[in-house]
Amino acid sequence: MSYILRTDKTWAENIRELRLQLERWGVKDWQVEPIPDGTRVDPAVARRVILHFTLRGAEIVFTQEKQDRRVDNLRVITLIVESLRLNEVRGIGDAMREAYLALPPPSGKPLTDTDDPYAMLAANRDMALEDIERLYKLKAQRLHPDQGGDAGEMARLNGAIARIRKERAKA
Repeated sequence: MSYILRTDKTWAENIRELRLQLERWGVKDWQVEPIPDGTRVDPAVARRVILHFTLRGAEIVFTQEKQDRRVDNLRVITLIVESLRLNEVRGIGDAMREAYLALPPPSGKPLTDTDDPYAMLAANRDMALEDIERLYKLKAQRLHPDQGGDAGEMARLNGAIARIRKERAKA
């Protein structure tokens, strides 16, 4: 069963609230991608909202297109940002991150404990994290569902980089 959100807030009201949530999180550099120019735009593209921002040096991208209207997809992203920020304020951000990483992806085969995250990224174990991140970004561009990739494979890729980051953070 899919959840449909329908907001009465305008685009401008949602942008103001999103800006406030991002500022409270300490984010100063952010952008909502505009609708692509062109006379014929795919309906999914026309309602898609993509938010780019930098949080503590990490590039974050949220994409939402499941709602019927673009303003509703912006509202979903605003609620996501608010929830993530509040989870950190409550001191449960790390626990929530681990819980989400443990969940299987919506489709496809989840990354298992026996899967080698380095092999998934075609990385050597002795590579610098910065170089592994570059490999991840290259593969993510190809595997991302918005680029015609598979959501399950993208989830496995995200699981691989998350596992490597966690492993490196413990070292």
